[in-house]
Amino acid sequence: CVDLVKNAAESDADCGGPSAGSGLPGTCAKCEAGATCGVAADCQSGVCAAERCMPAKCGDGVKNGGESDVDCGGACMARCGDGKACAKGGDCQSGVCPVAVCAAPKCDDKVKNGSETDIDCGGGCAKCAPGQACGQAADCASGKCESAACVALRLDLLCPGSGRLGRRAQLA
Repeated sequence: CVDLVKNAAESDADCGGPSAGSGLPGTCAKCEAGATCGVAADCQSGVCAAERCMPAKCGDGVKNGGESDVDCGGACMARCGDGKACAKGGDCQSGVCPVAVCAAPKCDDKVKNGSETDIDCGGGCAKCAPGQACGQAADCASGKCESAACVALRLDLLCPGSGRLGRRAQLA
């Protein structure tokens, strides 16, 4: 595995073959893209097509090239679904990676995900406070959503036209 010649059980010069990349004595390293291969295990990418090691890429059906799971997360544009491996929240569709595994959205995960309209509120979660994002009045504790934000309630101290104190709630 060090003579720059394809010999013994190597699939290409000084790479591949049985136990390639295992680190066992007498075994070669895995082959780089473009090298001759007999099986996927001969290649660094884990992909051998038409007897050539292929470069790692998203969509090749193998976890390689900086992906956090097969064809998702890490270097891939596609985010991983729940239960898939992750290194950080950005690897996951949910945005949540608590213990190296993508987790389903929850109303207390400190991430805007699932049906939430803001972080951990709206949609199927608790009502949102004034200033938080909303999609409809039902998302807001005040019951009022204007320009995609929950609006606070205020009390008018004077009833219109009477000059007397009142308790009529009006929307701000």
